[in-house]
Amino acid sequence: VHLTVLVYNSISRRIGSARVYVLADSTYGSCCIDEKTAAHINADALIHFGHSCGSSRKSKLPVLYVHVRPGVSIPQLLS
Repeated sequence: VHLTVLVYNSISRRIGSARVYVLADSTYGSCCIDEKTAAHINADALIHFGHSCGSSRKSKLPVLYVHVRPGVSIPQLLS
């Protein structure tokens, strides 16, 4: 099972009936959040995994930043 599926399932279980989307194709760079795609699906908030640049911090949506550290196991991420 791909890590993305595990993360999706974990988030979906915790938030109930809200819709969850996983995007992996940022219009800009991997450090930027994809507000343009989020607007197309009328997103209420975003979760950004990985490093982020300064421009991402100016989002109009609430953003939870998850900074991934090397050496963290999948069970640790899902707990």
